[in-house]
Amino acid sequence: MKTNLPADPETCPHCYVGRIQQSFITYTAIIEGKLLSVPDFPVWRCNVCHAYVYDPVAMGQLQASLSAHQKAILNEKARRTPRKTAAS
Repeated sequence: MKTNLPADPETCPHCYVGRIQQSFITYTAIIEGKLLSVPDFPVWRCNVCHAYVYDPVAMGQLQASLSAHQKAILNEKARRTPRKTAAS
C-alpha cells in the first residue's frame, strides 16, 4: 500500500523541516448526505507546519467498515423492495 509518509517517517512530507509524530483529530466527512464524525482518529502531524497525514492503517479500517455498512444497507433495501412479477 502506497502512503504519503516519507522514507524517514520522522521528516514531514510537506515542509521537509519538521518532525512528524502521532496525534489525534476528529475525522469528519459527508457520506451520502450524512455527517460522519470519528473522534480521536490517528494522524501523523508535523510539529513545524502542522500539516497532517491520516494514519494509513486507521484509514483502511475505516474504509472497510464503511464499505461493509453500505453493503448491509443495500441488502436491507433489497429485502424491503417488492419484486415485480410478469403479471404486475
